[in-house]
Amino acid sequence: MSKLVKLYSEGDLIVEIDRLPIRMSPKNSQARGRCCIHKERAVLKYKMLPILGYSIHEEVDELTPLSEYAQKALDRTVPKKEILTVVDEACTSCVKTNYVVTNLCKGCVARSCYMNCPKDAISFMENGQAHINHSKCINCGICKEACPYHSIVYIPIPCEEACPVKAIQKDENGIEQIDESKCIYCGKCINACPFGSIFEVSQIFDIFSALERNEQLVALMAPSIQAQYKNPIGEIADAVCQIGFQEAMEVAYGAMQTTQHEGAELQEKLEEGQQFMTTSCCPSYVELVNKHLTEMKPFVSLTKSPMYYTAEMAKAKYPDAKLVFIGPCVGKRKEVAENDMIDYMLTFEELDSLFTGLSIEMNEVSGNSEYAPMSGRGFARAGGVISAVAQMYPQLGVKPVQVSNINKKNIGLLRAYAKGKAPGNFIEVMACEGGCISGPCAKVDYTQALKTFKTAMGED
Repeated sequence: MSKLVKLYSEGDLIVEIDRLPIRMSPKNSQARGRCCIHKERAVLKYKMLPILGYSIHEEVDELTPLSEYAQKALDRTVPKKEILTVVDEACTSCVKTNYVVTNLCKGCVARSCYMNCPKDAISFMENGQAHINHSKCINCGICKEACPYHSIVYIPIPCEEACPVKAIQKDENGIEQIDESKCIYCGKCINACPFGSIFEVSQIFDIFSALERNEQLVALMAPSIQAQYKNPIGEIADAVCQIGFQEAMEVAYGAMQTTQHEGAELQEKLEEGQQFMTTSCCPSYVELVNKHLTEMKPFVSLTKSPMYYTAEMAKAKYPDAKLVFIGPCVGKRKEVAENDMIDYMLTFEELDSLFTGLSIEMNEVSGNSEYAPMSGRGFARAGGVISAVAQMYPQLGVKPVQVSNINKKNIGLLRAYAKGKAPGNFIEVMACEGGCISGPCAKVDYTQALKTFKTAMGED
């Protein structure tokens, strides 16, 4: 991504982009995890399409050069609405079925696997060992349970295993497909894929295009940005402005309004006799409730997210500006797409690529003294919303419950809470373990992010 940004900054994107896959995988070089450099080049080419803002399915002619896509991306005035796409050229190395016979197979006479298979998918080789016909196998796992030697093993497909709502499955060609009607945009599949084949559809070049049109852009920085860089928030904001933004505003300001509204709503619902209320800041949790956990709907706060309230502030100050949210998650792309006030989104990974490609050095910026610590920054970490509400409304006697990480186990836990089994009266739900500082599109891992965040908050 940073290579494409660098080519753009030097004015060579259209001229050089078609050569980039060859330069990255030159003749006589060793293919990295692929069968040959030609496959490697094809993968590199297709991985550039979502960076340019295209879904893979938009390709209608394989001979269309990248330069043509790049030119259309720069001419585009309305960003694509797609959020995730699977690079099919890269998504080819996982097992076709989840069950495999190992060398532990003894070729026994009982043939329990064969006798119990409902689809006649098991045959035997010359040495007597069992073999699974993957074109017939339906992944029922009966053979694994029947084998007395435990010689049949279950091999998970990482992205499918990571998805808590079964929104990603292989198609007839063995390529993973994301079911938008089920997807909650938690981003777990992106980090789980060992081949890097699942991409967000980026809006980087839409932002460049807006800057070329001399449109005023204002950045809205999520509180978790302070977990990504060791620099003070003012220096981070100045670096963001060097990209071309008029101002970089902290979403932590909007978090204070969320605290105020959410606390008042909690008080009202408890007084009405409702047992508990959950937060609504995490868009992936909201998607989960809307698509898979509808019984929880009455308990979800109606308060808007910090991004929404910060966008209102930005629009009041810059009514003609286009707003760009900068954050660590996929779910916010969905929220941005549904918010008329916000036009684009950048992830922290994309932001770092912009810094690299545009040669912006954080340590060389002046820093802005107007940015001051505030409790709204605590929203970046699990427990931050609970802490802020409890401090602002001590009279509520908040009995907090944290659900940090939307996985199958915690979905079951939330379903139990909806039936009246909640152990507290205020439940904070975040899709990512540890909160937003460990978002799927963060540029540093959780351990380093937490350490940097604590330092920024003055906890070390």
